[in-house]
Amino acid sequence: MKTLISALLFFLTFSMLAQRIEKDIALGKEYSSYVEEAIGVYNHPELTNYVKSVGDKLTARLDDPLFDYSYTILATSEPNAFSIPGGHLYITTGMFPFLESEDELACIMAHEIIHAEERHVIKSNRRGILPGILQIPGAIIGALVDENLGNAINSPFRQIGALTHASYNRKQETEADVEGVKIAVKAGYDPDALIQILARLGKFEEISSGEAEAEDRYAGHPMTAERVAKIEAVGEGLEKTTGSPIAVDFLQKFDGALAGNDPNRGVFIEETYLNPADSFKITFPEGWEGGFMQNVVYSTHEETGELMRVVYEKSELNPTYAANEFIRQLDPVLRESVLGSEAATVDGELAHIIAFREKFDGKTYYGFKTWLRHESFLFSFLASSPNQDLSKMEEVLYSLVKLSEEDRDRIEFPMLRLVEAQKNETINSLVERTKTVLTEKVTLLINEKTVGEAFNEGERVKVVVKERL
Repeated sequence: MKTLISALLFFLTFSMLAQRIEKDIALGKEYSSYVEEAIGVYNHPELTNYVKSVGDKLTARLDDPLFDYSYTILATSEPNAFSIPGGHLYITTGMFPFLESEDELACIMAHEIIHAEERHVIKSNRRGILPGILQIPGAIIGALVDENLGNAINSPFRQIGALTHASYNRKQETEADVEGVKIAVKAGYDPDALIQILARLGKFEEISSGEAEAEDRYAGHPMTAERVAKIEAVGEGLEKTTGSPIAVDFLQKFDGALAGNDPNRGVFIEETYLNPADSFKITFPEGWEGGFMQNVVYSTHEETGELMRVVYEKSELNPTYAANEFIRQLDPVLRESVLGSEAATVDGELAHIIAFREKFDGKTYYGFKTWLRHESFLFSFLASSPNQDLSKMEEVLYSLVKLSEEDRDRIEFPMLRLVEAQKNETINSLVERTKTVLTEKVTLLINEKTVGEAFNEGERVKVVVKERL
């Protein structure tokens, strides 16, 4: 009887775990597309294959992996690595300048593999922090005539933030450190490398914020010193094996790699958004702050509460037809806020404008939604303001033009480069000579140098420089 009960309990436990794993896989499939479309994938087959090779080397040391792991490089300046449910692992181009060895890369990846294996994102009830790249300033989002605006921008990306910046508790972080180090050692990597990269990233946070790491800065996360102590303790008790790295020359592998955002997805130069892939540019009002994701460009003035959002897609639809369909599908309550609807032309291009006025949270907002054909694209502009004067927003419509060669020449992007130091070269002369976009402190940090320490002649030095398309 006991044997039968034990077998039944085992079957039930296994069945429940299998169901959870299937849910993880389904959720991961859904959110991996959100993450990759919103942030942007770095299309570099050689580096992607390399990262995958390191990941496969690590997961081969797991007794029974829960997932078939995938590895993707995201094009963003934020130095980060994270995993989402279902075995999707990500590392950013912003992380490249901070890595010194394959051991460091492997340890960071092993840490994230454990988060995935232990299903920490699913188990954590804490909400993540929305990454700065996805934040939309201003409070008036989705409250006005476009009822889908909030869902189209806020909801999925807020959920992405919860996945990419999951607030793991101390126990989960410690487990990822300890168990990650164990599989890294089994794969032939140095466990101390995790300490080195964590310390470097921690120092970068201090430099960026201008403040020493505070105990409650990442509430729920163990402090770096605490993590280091536990990693060292675990490392001392492990039997280390010396393995051959996959990359013969680790730093050389990243020479010429993107070190930030992909310019082909678009860039902001002051208030002008330039998109080289789809060959157009739009200029927003002076003093506004903008951002973009997927096929959405937005700009706001946080103090005044003014907002402008532009959505574009390849389409043969007539602007008037698109506008009429929008009104037809609009919620009857929101339809009451429409003041007028009429066809128009903007610089000779077909357009259709809907004007609206709506009260929200005790305030009255005015605005327009305009569909405009440009080249092979249908653009949808949404403007809203607590002021009746929308003339500066109307100017945005007329600013939409084809990207010129002169515009393309203005677009720059950050590239990681290896340069040779000159004899007795100081950090000041190095920064001036190479025109690196990083500060002196960060340049010293990523090259394992201290203040006042000179570079050796011929020494390879990592810098991040602006290059053109």
